[in-house]
Amino acid sequence: MVRIYLVASLLAAAASSLAAGQRSKVAKSVRVPGAYIFELENDQDVSAFEQTITDDGETRMKLEFELFKGLSFQLHNIKTAKEKVAKFAAMPAVKAVHPVMLYDMPNPKVEWIAPKGSTFEQPGLASRAEGGPDTFSPHVMTQVDKLRVKGIIGKEIKVAVIDSGVMPIRGLSAESSELTCVSIAFSDVLALSVKSPSLVL
Repeated sequence: MVRIYLVASLLAAAASSLAAGQRSKVAKSVRVPGAYIFELENDQDVSAFEQTITDDGETRMKLEFELFKGLSFQLHNIKTAKEKVAKFAAMPAVKAVHPVMLYDMPNPKVEWIAPKGSTFEQPGLASRAEGGPDTFSPHVMTQVDKLRVKGIIGKEIKVAVIDSGVMPIRGLSAESSELTCVSIAFSDVLALSVKSPSLVL
């Protein structure tokens, strides 16, 4: 379950960076020498397992959650790491072993694509922003462009969105979440109202 969530998160992050116009190569990953995450069976005690392997290295982080039990561990001797990891993986308490990876952070570039010397204040750009056809994809999909054609642009309209942050598919309870309040432009509310049942107008 946790591995599926991690894979889905990584895929979503990769897709969003590509969709945002990322032109650079996919982030490179590098193994951290001698560092491993030991995933334990659900009925195992993390501290007890830590005591059995503590002579060979040090704990980087304990991971004791409802859906994942384990610890991140750094072995002292990198030369014998493979043998040690194979020995630890054979223990009945160990469910899986994952190498610790480092990922390069994306380096998005913002490029000016308008003609050289043009600014937002120029008549062509200003008219398109205020009254011209709205071609912004989320606006077209949620029909905000049709409202803008009618002159409804959200000027002087304030909207409050109260969102508990609870995603029912993640199984979180309402007691563990915090309420947040933000103010956004009216033109963006139509896009949000499709996805968020907690939208307050």
